[in-house]
Amino acid sequence: MNKAELINKAAEISGVSKKETEKVANALFDVMFGTLETGEEVQIINFGTFFRRIRKARENGINPLLAAEYKSQGYSEEEYKKMASVNVPEMGAPAFRGSNKLKAALKHI
Repeated sequence: MNKAELINKAAEISGVSKKETEKVANALFDVMFGTLETGEEVQIINFGTFFRRIRKARENGINPLLAAEYKSQGYSEEEYKKMASVNVPEMGAPAFRGSNKLKAALKHI
């Protein structure tokens, strides 16, 4: 289900116009986005928790496009991996942890 389908279904169930439902949905997503951006969690009871996971910095990541280019030019695996290596900085990534109720509902499918 995409955003438009979600809005249509919510409008149908609530009896509110699609335009008003879209405004509310957009406001909700904006609040969630802003909250996650600050590092706070967004917890929706009986659904789950959205949070920001920090991925550690690491050395020797491989740029796959450069690796493929160097490989096609005939470099050995050791050479092209060294030439295509990059340092990956620490970064945030979105994460979701489902509630027990959600997990139980999906278990029976």
